[in-house]
Amino acid sequence: ESLLKSASEMLGAGASILDVGAESTRTASLPVSAQEETARLIPALKTLRKAFPEAILSADTWKGEVALEALRAGADIINDISGLAFDPLLPSVAADEGAVLVLSHIRGTPRDMQVAPRYGDTVREILSYFEERLVAAEKAGIRLDRIILDPGMGFGKRYEDNLRILNNLEAFRTFGLPLLVGHSRKTFIGQALGGADPQERLEGTLAVTALCSLKDVPLVRIHDARENGRVLAVLEAIKGAGR
Repeated sequence: ESLLKSASEMLGAGASILDVGAESTRTASLPVSAQEETARLIPALKTLRKAFPEAILSADTWKGEVALEALRAGADIINDISGLAFDPLLPSVAADEGAVLVLSHIRGTPRDMQVAPRYGDTVREILSYFEERLVAAEKAGIRLDRIILDPGMGFGKRYEDNLRILNNLEAFRTFGLPLLVGHSRKTFIGQALGGADPQERLEGTLAVTALCSLKDVPLVRIHDARENGRVLAVLEAIKGAGR
């Protein structure tokens, strides 16, 4: 009931995709087994697919075994935080099933990604990573026109790295692929607000959402659909009037 209520509210507020995950990828989190993740995720996906047959569903997993079951349960997208790097089975699953793939940047793993990450040139290094991962995706048979890029806000990034990504979003257009920014209530927003807790980061989240809209980023991954949707609606109206 809680799942259906949340999904209905998000879709009603204008969310275009429901992204569903069953394993925490927060800083210092440990992975769960594929069996555990499948047992959590698949019933949720089946429930959502039945209740909202027209909705676009994304399964947030890096495990090939889980991804395959998720796609068979009705998922349209695989959202892989590892950029195809954690499980050698995932690329073939994505290719064989023809799934849309969110290919993300991460340095390390969720368990250790925030243990002193370092970059010489944040944006250039992420772009080089995407070049390598896109070659790997193409070799695996994944169509490039089915890939979305996510620079991985907070995934092995210092405070300043996250800000540099946002200051240089245009650079990620070099690949000609859609960009997704997942910034909602993350630690760097709390730092920018003087140490605000997650529940106090809504305004900061909305500021980044507005920035993404102004820089024509097509996808933002957020928690608060109603509030973010209203920000986007106003900005789209302004941009539409300008055109």
